[in-house]
Amino acid sequence: MAKNWQSTFLNDNRDEKISALYHAAIINNLAVAVWRHPKSTKKQVAIDLSGKCSEGIDFNRQNSGFWVAPFDFKKENSFFIHANYYFDSNELAFIGAAPQQDKSQILTNKSHFDKQFDQFINANLLQPSTHENASMWFSNPAQTSIQNINKPEYCSLIRKAISGIEDKKLRKVVVSRALEVELSTDFKPIELFNNLCDAYQNAFVSLVAIPGVGTWIGATPEVLLASKNEELITVALAGTRPLSPDDESWSKNWNEKEVVEQEIVSEFIRDCFSKEGITDYIEEKPESLRIGELLHLQTRFKIKKGINNGVNRAEKILNRLHPTPAVCGVPQNKAFEFIESEETHKREFYSGFLGPVNLQGESNLYVNLRCLQMQKNSAILYAGGGITIDSDVENEWHETELKLDALLKVINGKAREKVMRPKAVCYD
Repeated sequence: MAKNWQSTFLNDNRDEKISALYHAAIINNLAVAVWRHPKSTKKQVAIDLSGKCSEGIDFNRQNSGFWVAPFDFKKENSFFIHANYYFDSNELAFIGAAPQQDKSQILTNKSHFDKQFDQFINANLLQPSTHENASMWFSNPAQTSIQNINKPEYCSLIRKAISGIEDKKLRKVVVSRALEVELSTDFKPIELFNNLCDAYQNAFVSLVAIPGVGTWIGATPEVLLASKNEELITVALAGTRPLSPDDESWSKNWNEKEVVEQEIVSEFIRDCFSKEGITDYIEEKPESLRIGELLHLQTRFKIKKGINNGVNRAEKILNRLHPTPAVCGVPQNKAFEFIESEETHKREFYSGFLGPVNLQGESNLYVNLRCLQMQKNSAILYAGGGITIDSDVENEWHETELKLDALLKVINGKAREKVMRPKAVCYD
């Protein structure tokens, strides 16, 4: 336990201390995750003192930390940030090395980290400004395949998806687009994280920085799988519409397309349970979820973990669920093939999943939506929409605009004019 810092953490501005923790990790080339759960004011931090991340995680190991997985997590690497240091908004705890980690390396890196953190606190220098990687890591542009597509191009992709549905090859498919946004020279990831926490109380907000991998920030509405007490919880979330000033009840005004889209996801979850022989689940009634100025339709499912096989059950369900129809489609394999062949960008961690694992007796994994990937002088934003037989091309385009705006309006107050994309817009 870092006793010499404890009173500082308890009595001073927690956001400033979280900033110091984050930047001390960056300076020391350590992986770090910062997050806040929905409807919570508690911000948490995990720092991996090993100097590298494990690739993947086995729930059976009961390691404590933060898991980040890509859209195609069965083929591409996922990463686990061990919580060697863990901050839970009250105090900073040194948990120590996991069984598979080099204990001597952990202690050496801890010493370097402690000195850097202490310098920030004592000098009140909470945001270093001279180091090359003072704020973040960014992926190598040569390894990042991103092409901003304009409205006509995206609408053409939507029509192709609808055609596949009409031909009975697909029932639903989620098509996404990427958008690169210019950042100001004084942009700071930790400030965007805090601003997203203020703007989206009902979202899971996260900032993840991994050396050699990159920095991702997001505010997602969707639970993939949570393990709490003796329950496993998953959510079917689909359907998006803006919150109207005239809305008296969020449960009203959902059109047939949105209801059907959400039911497809619920149906998929029931089928996953059935394939695992799970019948003891509770399905709650659909409800509306507000994230900022957007509404989503969701249904919560709960099952018992079981006394002896709770962890195994969680792993099996996770492998069945991801990627859900909310980010991929139905049938899953056909929708995945369509996405791989037709989208002009690689999703990487967008529409993958992330979250804390085995911390304070809980695991909470969320689908990585409403997120951005840092580049050296810009950020890449991602958004998608679920296409069904009832989809309207213009409405689907507008839905992605709404989702992108949820992040754009928070990024340093930047206006849409600063977006790095073709200015010509061609309407259908």
